[in-house]
Amino acid sequence: MNYQVIVSEAAESDIQESFFWYKYRNESLAQLFIQHLDEVLQIILKNPNQFQERAKGLRVGFLRKFPFGVHYIIENKRVLVIGVFHTSRDPKEWIKRMQP
Repeated sequence: MNYQVIVSEAAESDIQESFFWYKYRNESLAQLFIQHLDEVLQIILKNPNQFQERAKGLRVGFLRKFPFGVHYIIENKRVLVIGVFHTSRDPKEWIKRMQP
């Protein structure tokens, strides 16, 4: 089954914020962050059911070497990325994004 990945504006903001945080510290680290994020997104695209369901359809794919999770929901043939959160963040933040 072919899936389409859609990154929400909030998730895009999460990615940019994290990228610039790493870039401020080290340009190559920021690039590595993006590479690892792309790897997880490709895995999700190929098999979105691979990662365990956490709550009400929410799944999380974790980046290698970076403490971040890609939080997403599967809707028909679409994978909606609702956030890219640091693992130390309060779970209430991603739960809020699941609310309509």
